[in-house]
Amino acid sequence: MQFSDSPNTTMQNDIPGLAVGAMDFGGGGNDDFTLSGNALALGNLSVESSALHSRTITIRCGLIVSAGLGPQSWSVLTKSPRPNVLRWKGNWT
Repeated sequence: MQFSDSPNTTMQNDIPGLAVGAMDFGGGGNDDFTLSGNALALGNLSVESSALHSRTITIRCGLIVSAGLGPQSWSVLTKSPRPNVLRWKGNWT
């Protein structure tokens, strides 16, 4: 799943047992995003912004790290003087 700038920056996972191979908050976008709701099985996560902006990604749901979704890779890349931020406020399994 790829997320760039969007008018829909608050997301609610209403699908129990959802498994996602990758979530990419990049593509040169600068919007902040919030994800809440049901726990999510996730393989890879990437956060990146353009050179002049920072972004904050807030995850307010449980995360299940699943080896069955491929190699694990989590990255928060910063190109600007202001850092990108990943906030996680849920259970980790």
